[in-house]
This record gives sequence, structure tokens and C-alpha cells, in this order.
Amino acid sequence: MWKTLYKLNLAESTVLWNAFPWHPHKPNIEASNRKPTSAEVAAGADILSRFASLYPNARIVAVGQVAAEAIQRIGLPLAGAVRHPSYGGATEFADGLAALVAS
Repeated sequence: MWKTLYKLNLAESTVLWNAFPWHPHKPNIEASNRKPTSAEVAAGADILSRFASLYPNARIVAVGQVAAEAIQRIGLPLAGAVRHPSYGGATEFADGLAALVAS
């Protein structure tokens, strides 16, 4: 993700935040990753909304479907969505973000 942000000259002006602001991991395997559950995303909705309010002029881009759904659910303006770079999606993420920047 950061490699792409630097390549597009966005790294210094980008703030990242997760729809679920904690680390979802497999039971008893803290170094693992997993998709947050709907309940976990719902639990993070208020925090996401409050965090976004700190940047009232920000262009919000969802990284992944979970983020897009969370942002839309709380009514934030969504400038676009790109594929999450995990699980082989790095190229689609980079291409999608480049397309959003160009528009």
C-alpha cells in the first residue's frame, strides 16, 4: 500500500484508517489476519465516523469492500473504492488508486 502511495506522490498527504480499527486475527494466532465480522465493523462505525470528522475536506477512498460498505453505511461521502491489496490484489489496488488520482 505505501509503495503505491509513494509512487503516486500521495504518501505525505494520506491518512489511513480501518473500518474496524483493531487487528482482527484468527483465534490464538495474533500474527494472523482475517476479515472483520459484520459485528466488528458495526462496533467500529462510531470511531470511523468520528475519525473522518477530523478531516472534513478529505477525499475518502475505500480500500476493499468491507471499507466501502462501512463508509456507505454511516453516510460518509465516498470518492471511490479500490480493491484491497491483500490476497493477491496489490496490482489491482495500485491500478485502481492511480485511476482515481487521474480523475
